[in-house]
Amino acid sequence: MDSESRPSADRLVVADDHGVRNVDVDSVDRDALATVYHSLLHQLALIASNVESALTATSNLQVDDTVLQVRSSLESARYAAECQISDALNYLSFRFPDSVVGALRSAQFRASPTAILLDMLPLYVAAAERRRVSLDVRINDDAPAIRVELGAVRRMFHNVITNAIKYSYHSGAGGNRSIRVWSRRHDATGNVWCISVQNYGIGIDADEAQSVFVPGFRGRRALREGVPGSGLGLADVRRAIRRHGGDAQIQSRWLHGDVYLTTVDLLFDIRRGFPA
Repeated sequence: MDSESRPSADRLVVADDHGVRNVDVDSVDRDALATVYHSLLHQLALIASNVESALTATSNLQVDDTVLQVRSSLESARYAAECQISDALNYLSFRFPDSVVGALRSAQFRASPTAILLDMLPLYVAAAERRRVSLDVRINDDAPAIRVELGAVRRMFHNVITNAIKYSYHSGAGGNRSIRVWSRRHDATGNVWCISVQNYGIGIDADEAQSVFVPGFRGRRALREGVPGSGLGLADVRRAIRRHGGDAQIQSRWLHGDVYLTTVDLLFDIRRGFPA
C-alpha cells in the first residue's frame, strides 16, 4: 500500500464502483448522518400521519383511558422525533457547513428578514397548539431587503420559534401562555432592525445568558425539567446572524413560581447582510 492509499486518522480507504480510493472520514460521517436525517424525516411524517388520524377518528367519540393513553403516547413520540430531527439538522449544519445540508442552506438572495419570517410562521401554528400555547404575531413586513443566506436565516428562525414552543408552559398551568413574535426598528437611524420572540416557561439563569450560545451547552433548568435538546440551536442562531452582520441576545426574567419570561432578540444591520 503506497502513501497515497494508506489510512490515517483523517482518511479512510474504501472500495466501490469507482475503484479503491481515499475519502475523508468526515465525509463518511457526514453522508451517514445525512441518511439518518432523511430517514428520521420519513419516520416523522408517518408518526404525524398516525397521530392526526387517531385524533380525527376519536375526536367525536366516547373514548376510554386506554385510547387516550395511546393518543398521548403517539403525540409524545411524534414530538420526540421532531426534536431529534431538529437536533440532527443542527448538528449536520454546524459540524459540516459544506455538506449537502449546508449547501442547501447557502443559497443567497436579497430578501427582507421580516418577510421570510412571516412566510414561515404558519408552519408553527399547529405545533404551538399541540403544546397548548398560542402565537401572538405582530410583524411589520417593511424591513428593507438585505443579502441573506436564505437557508441559514430560515434555520435560525426555526430554532428560535421551536425553542419558544418547546420551553413554554402550556395554558393549563395558568397565566399568559402566548408566544409573542414582533419586529421593530432598533435605533433612530433605522439601520438596525430587531425581531423578538418571547415566551413564558422554563427560563435561563442570569449566569447562563451567554453560555446558551456556546455549542453543546444545556441550561440547568432545561436539564432539570428533562427537556430534550442538543445545545446547538442557539449556537447556530448566533453564528448565522453574525454572518449577516447582526447579533443575537437573550434575556430571561423570573415572574413567579417556576415561570420565566424569556426573550430572544435577533438584530439585523440592513447596511451589511451576508457575508458580513
